[in-house]
Amino acid sequence: MTNKYGMGALKDPVSSRDFPAARLLRGLAPIELPQDFQTWKNEPLTYQDGTPECVPSGMTEIRRLHELVEVGRYPDFDAHALYLRCKEKDGIPEQGGTYPRVALDIMLHEGMPVKGYLSESIFPCMRKSNFHPGYKIGGYWRIQNETDDQIKQIIYQFGPISCACTWYDEWSNMDGVEVFKDPIHTSGEGHHWVIDGWRDDLGWRVLNQWGAIWGKGGIAYMPFGMYRAKVLPEGDVWKLTDTLTTNKALSRILIAS
Repeated sequence: MTNKYGMGALKDPVSSRDFPAARLLRGLAPIELPQDFQTWKNEPLTYQDGTPECVPSGMTEIRRLHELVEVGRYPDFDAHALYLRCKEKDGIPEQGGTYPRVALDIMLHEGMPVKGYLSESIFPCMRKSNFHPGYKIGGYWRIQNETDDQIKQIIYQFGPISCACTWYDEWSNMDGVEVFKDPIHTSGEGHHWVIDGWRDDLGWRVLNQWGAIWGKGGIAYMPFGMYRAKVLPEGDVWKLTDTLTTNKALSRILIAS
């Protein structure tokens, strides 16, 4: 079955060098978690428009939310430029889609591409690049063995998480549907999406990159049990953190320009 929206997430192998996300909670006291939480009200959704660019689209969604929480606005991040950079580095330039880890590594070392910004880099491959170093991420951690409450606390205190997994036809046919359908038929492809909150009565709050038609306004809820059965075993769930050295004054200048 051809997906009308586009997918494009390739599976990252688990590595012993991956930092477990539970480390983010070291030294933090457990907190009372709300029954209903979302990172930002009326969040802007990315749209991959039938391309295999779900990974950079979802990562861009997360970085937008980081900036909204920090400064209330965000610059014009260029998801397509991030995808092109991924294809320069992922070792499979002729294949559509890319690996979440490749995008995360670019965001860690190079920052985010911002439309209208051009840097004069000392590195030949980055000269006249629109990757802004002020929007580097601080790091990324793999979510795999954490409990639901640990994942909730990570989202509540550090922001949305990045998810990629095998996709199902039933999850593509969800226009106007608020809760994920039972998965039966795999599409044969992987898809990347974002979790930015939860409702205890429905599950994880999923932001997709397929526009407002899919789900309810581009958003749907995945039951906690479904997530634990169909997504976590694949181990391609990541938490990226914003850098603590983001130049907020420069951010405001870029946003206003």
